[in-house]
Order: sequence, then structure tokens, then C-alpha cells
Amino acid sequence: MKKPLLLFLFTLSLTAALFPLTALSNDSSNYKQFYLTGKVTGLRKGNIYLRYTTEDFGTVWDSCVLRNGSFHFNGKVNEPTMAEISLDREMPFGPDRAEIFLEEGNLNIKAIKNSFNTLQMNGTLSQMDYERLSLTKRKVLEELFEVQKKLNGTNTAAAEKESLEKRALLLYKEKAKADSLFIVQNPGSFVTAYLIKWNMDVEQFSLYPVDDLYNQMPAAVKMSSYGKKILWHMNKVKKYLLTIWLQNLVPKQLMEI
Repeated sequence: MKKPLLLFLFTLSLTAALFPLTALSNDSSNYKQFYLTGKVTGLRKGNIYLRYTTEDFGTVWDSCVLRNGSFHFNGKVNEPTMAEISLDREMPFGPDRAEIFLEEGNLNIKAIKNSFNTLQMNGTLSQMDYERLSLTKRKVLEELFEVQKKLNGTNTAAAEKESLEKRALLLYKEKAKADSLFIVQNPGSFVTAYLIKWNMDVEQFSLYPVDDLYNQMPAAVKMSSYGKKILWHMNKVKKYLLTIWLQNLVPKQLMEI
């Protein structure tokens, strides 16, 4: 038996006991209707776009024609769900785009054309949390948007580009600090679970602080798609660490069989 196979068998038997599989899908009957209405002051005509992702139905793209600045959407979600709403479908970042949390029930948005990203929305507790977090990052994000516009510009000199890249890095760090502070202070929020899940998706969190944060989450947050994905990431890291541990544990003679 070769070393990789032996190590795999050890890992498989131990991880099966230590990290039982957790289903990542919910019963579709748990999905509830949301009704999102709103008005954009200063914009009478145009389109508005909504995008969100659910466990069972994937990514949903929706759009609505503004009528005297008013719009409405409806759909189904099974938990507080991060969504993107924008006046320009092609704009991934900037003042024409905002992130919101959709939840069951009646939701309402008030926005202004030239500062759509500072919209206010009621009807969801998670959105209240997210707006509180967004307020702490607003100036940083506004400057970051301007820096990125210059970086993407064709007339930016090499020396200026280097300076802008350094500034962008500092701004990203400031944004991360605000997120980290919110996470530590609000372990029971769905927003916290979303932030941790997003960071683990791009491997910006190590196992140990997440382990502690996860244990502080209420059951409803742990059972959300964000909580389940966090647990999946944690188990993945633990399996990796277990493999490293086994490499040092299994006698050399046995490994060479």
C-alpha cells in the first residue's frame, strides 16, 4: 500500500467520525414571499435591477421599469438573503449600486438618484444591521470607488498608478477593519455570518477565530446557508490539519508499507 492511500484511509475513517456531513440544501417549502417596493427621487424613467442567490434556486436576476421613480419586486427567500440592487446592471461597484438584505414580508426602499448607494430600506432587521455597518465604511468606499476609476483610466501615468494601488490597499484594509469590528461585536447577526462566509470563500479567515465566532452564533444563523457554508469551510480546514497531523503521527515504517 502506498503512502497517499494509507494516509487517505486514516483520514477518511477519522473525519467520518469527527466531521459528519451536513446537508447544504433546505426544503423549498420553507421559502416565503417578499414584496419590495421603492421610489428613486430625481429619476422618473429607466430600469432597476435586482440580483440575489438562494440555496435551492440559484441566482435570480429580476428587473423592473421605473414609473415616476417607483418600482416593485416580489420573490421568495428562506432566510435573510444578501441581494444587489442597481440602476445599471453592468456596474459592479459605485454610487448606482447598493447591497440589501431581503427577508419575508413587506420591504420598502427610499433612494436618491445621484446617491443610490446610500438608500434606506425598512422591513428587515438584517438590513438595519447592514446599514449600520455600511455607515462606518461609507467614506472609505466612496474614496475607493474614485481610486478604482482612476486606476482603470487609460490616461493614468505609471507613477500615479503605483501610488493609487498603495492607496487602494490601505482603503481595503480600512474596510476590513470595519467588517472585523462588526463581526466581533455582533456574533448573532446574519450579516456577521454573511461576512465570515464571504471571507472564507476567498480564504481570508483562519480556522481558530472562526471556530469561536461560529460557536457564539444562535441556532437560526448556524442553520442558514451562510452558517452551513462556514461549517463546511471549517471542516475542510480541520481535515487538512488532520492530514498534516497524521503525516507526523503514523510511524515511518508503516507509511512505507
